Amino acid sequence: MNAFLFGRRDFVKWTASALIVSASNVARASSETIAVVVGAKSAQRSLSLAELRRIFLNKETSDAGGDRFIPLNQRSGNIERTRFDQEVLNMTPDQVARYWIDQRLRGKRAPATVPSLVMLKRALNELPGAISYLALADLDSSTRALNIDGHATGDSAYPIR
Repeated sequence: MNAFLFGRRDFVKWTASALIVSASNVARASSETIAVVVGAKSAQRSLSLAELRRIFLNKETSDAGGDRFIPLNQRSGNIERTRFDQEVLNMTPDQVARYWIDQRLRGKRAPATVPSLVMLKRALNELPGAISYLALADLDSSTRALNIDGHATGDSAYPIR
């Protein structure tokens, strides 16, 4: 009597299907626009790419309401974070890690990392000046996507694609 619920062939088929679905999700995520977001009540409507870079390098920058920006990162290894770091900071994950080690030695702190989308959206609405980034599919009424360099997320010239 076979103690397994399914045979090796079934296992191989299931594993191959899971890998195909996973690969298609990565391909979709790697081509999806990443929206720079604030809480729905924020007065901020737009930023330049240079300002955004300054914010996420934790250089003092204030929002339209006069509050200091509070950059919030998604967790390490997240596809949106990796792409954001590459396209906005022009750094790989290793370069980002080295940059923040160096900055820590100089007494500066890296932006906070928020472990889940639910917590991220809550922080965006509860912390004045909070700013982050999301996949376009994760936007909802609790967040507002900012224009970057005068371009909305739907524009072909939006810089974080």
